[in-house]
This record gives sequence, structure tokens and C-alpha cells, in this order.
Amino acid sequence: MLAGSLVALMLVTFCSIAILHFEDAASTETNIRSAEDAVWWAFATITTVGYGDKFPTTTEGRMVAVVLMSAGVALFGTFSACGSATSTRVTSGILRRRRWCRSRRRCLTPPTG
Repeated sequence: MLAGSLVALMLVTFCSIAILHFEDAASTETNIRSAEDAVWWAFATITTVGYGDKFPTTTEGRMVAVVLMSAGVALFGTFSACGSATSTRVTSGILRRRRWCRSRRRCLTPPTG
């Protein structure tokens, strides 16, 4: 989980810098003009919220956006998979203990539920 969080933070940082570089070079018709705008856009994009208030207008900026959107979906899929695996492991351990207690009829604490 820590590695995934660090990857997300690095992606937001690097994509903010890249989008600011690409959008600032094409200073006409751009709405990402400052570092604050770039960081806001990167966080909204990686979380797949995409408010629409800030968006890239250049081809290079849109390619950065595609990378960030794909990484955001993959990252949250990974977090969901880790949570499911942990939940499954805990649940299977509880069920295994209940079966062991019932088969031997000598459990220190009676199973609940």
C-alpha cells in the first residue's frame, strides 16, 4: 500500500510538471496556467473525478492526461484488490478456526454467530 501511494504521489508530481510545461508553451487558449492549476488537474484526473474545470488543450498535454487516467484506474484497482485479498484472508482464517474447534470440541472461546 505504501508503494502504491508513493507511485501515485510521484505520478501526480511528474504529470503536474509535464502538463504545466506543455500547456504553458502553448499559452493561447489554455486554462492550466499555474502550478496550482496543474496540481489540481493532476489530482482530479488521477482520482478519475475529472471536474472539467481544468483540461489540457495541446496534444502533448492530452497524452499526459491519458497516462494519468490509466494509471489512476490501475492504482485504484490495485488498492481494491489488496483490500479484497486481506478481507478474504481474515475471513478464511476465522472459518478455518471454527471448523477446527467444532471437529475437536475443545475450543477456548465458543464460536460466535
